[in-house]
Amino acid sequence: MEHLNQSLFLMINHFAGSNAILDQLMEVLAKYLPILFALVLLWLGFFNKVSPSLQKKRRHAAFLSGYTMLIGISINFLIALFYFHPRPFMNHLGTELIPHLPDTSMPSDHTTLMVSVALGLFSYTETRHIGQVLLVLGIIGGLARVFCGVHYPFDIVGSIVVSCIAFILTWLLKDYLKQLNLIVFRALENKIEFLRLFTHEK
Repeated sequence: MEHLNQSLFLMINHFAGSNAILDQLMEVLAKYLPILFALVLLWLGFFNKVSPSLQKKRRHAAFLSGYTMLIGISINFLIALFYFHPRPFMNHLGTELIPHLPDTSMPSDHTTLMVSVALGLFSYTETRHIGQVLLVLGIIGGLARVFCGVHYPFDIVGSIVVSCIAFILTWLLKDYLKQLNLIVFRALENKIEFLRLFTHEK
């Protein structure tokens, strides 16, 4: 399996360094694509100007996607405590475009973050189209990290598995998490109303 993992890595990574524009594009995707996912969650959760009923449903989807992401990253942390797999550059394989610490490569936190968010949004009718787009981008982002020499293909596959587990756990707990969401929503609405009254009095 390790031989297959390394062979697939070299198939993708051997393009690195051959074209400056392609390298720069892949570096941007590999490093900064998760920021887009965070911005989408913020937009859906707080700045999505639609009807109140749709806004509430999209806000629930955004928060539950955030929980999925946090569970996924937590699972990655636990895996890293008990399992270590060297990154490609630690095995002197391929071309490394992004400087990275020599820590464990399995799974990819970036990919787990992106795929977890995408799965969460995909599970709700109100955000399914957004989830579809983000799922494709998440996989592209994971492959970009392989291209840049900091992950193996199986790291990305492992991240997708972790994201699926995180999504299942979130889905099983969704009724409790929705109650938590309602508490958070009320607190936010009260704070916003207080700020409105405070600024109006001034």
